[in-house]
Amino acid sequence: QHEKGVRTKELRQPTDDDFLAETTGVNERLRLATAIAMEVQSLLLSHIGFTLSAGVGSNKLLAKLVSGEVKPNGVTTIFPSAVKRYIGPLPVRRLPGVGWKLHKKMKEDGLVYVHHIWSMWSIHLKNAYGDRIGSLLAENAQGVDHSEVDGESSASVPKSISIEDSFQRCDSLATAETILFNLCPEFIARIRDDCQRNHRYPRSVVVKLRHGGTHKRDTFRLAMPASVYADSIQRSDAAKALTEVVMKKLVHLLPSKFCLTLIGMATQGFQSVSVTGSLVVSPLRAFLSKSASGQSEKEGKEKGEEQVQLSTMREGASKGMTENEEREREGGREEREGRKRAREKEGGGGEERGEE
Repeated sequence: QHEKGVRTKELRQPTDDDFLAETTGVNERLRLATAIAMEVQSLLLSHIGFTLSAGVGSNKLLAKLVSGEVKPNGVTTIFPSAVKRYIGPLPVRRLPGVGWKLHKKMKEDGLVYVHHIWSMWSIHLKNAYGDRIGSLLAENAQGVDHSEVDGESSASVPKSISIEDSFQRCDSLATAETILFNLCPEFIARIRDDCQRNHRYPRSVVVKLRHGGTHKRDTFRLAMPASVYADSIQRSDAAKALTEVVMKKLVHLLPSKFCLTLIGMATQGFQSVSVTGSLVVSPLRAFLSKSASGQSEKEGKEKGEEQVQLSTMREGASKGMTENEEREREGGREEREGRKRAREKEGGGGEERGEE
């Protein structure tokens, strides 16, 4: 292990449960996964020079929680017998789905560490935080996670695109600007590649900052410059535009004296777009096209209504003419029958006078 540059750590406390785990094959599968993770780390280190920390557990939650235990190039494996002993002392903020708002409410309710959740019934958690969050807290506090690992679909269409850089010290705006500008080319290249592959563009960029000496983090969101995902604009020009937008915010956000240890950017809020060849239809063009199509639809609708009205008028006129003709025919028929009766009456009277 040390020859490969990989350190391992096993979170376990041997108990009688180990025998049960061995019989079900859980521990054997965890050891096999640990060997695979070590091999991946060895290949990354030898071929690319990158270090990577990894976590191995019986579900996604546990693997994620222990992945940072041995840094920068270690593997941490958590066995079933050590789950509650490991997860109990963790702050509730480490659990997935616990943001700062929920964390504040849980802290007010006396739920600071995960083992505090153990004393609450699931029904009480649901009443306090809602059915979905309450059920999730109850399960995650026991180390239970039913979410599936679906690497193929999640890798094909990523939910977000992010990039960051960590360092020991950044205490000037000039240094921060240099770091941002160096991050932009790769960030922009990945955004444009995603735009071509998945026919979408990010509406916002989220900037993440970590302050040195504390765990304080700042995040803020800005509108994504259109030049970032426009192929017609050089990547260097797009990098300048994105750096300028972020720096305008940093100038007002950061105090006169600061020390950053991490700067990162991530996309947020994708919008579907039309793609023709290598040119991406801009939001403005899409809006104008939509407006034009909407105007055409409106004009077509109005024209259709006029045609319906004209057709109705024609039908009414035709109906009126038909009714007039019918009345005229009826009147003529009655007139002819009246004349016929008059002639018959006159003829009958002449015959009577002749007989007399």
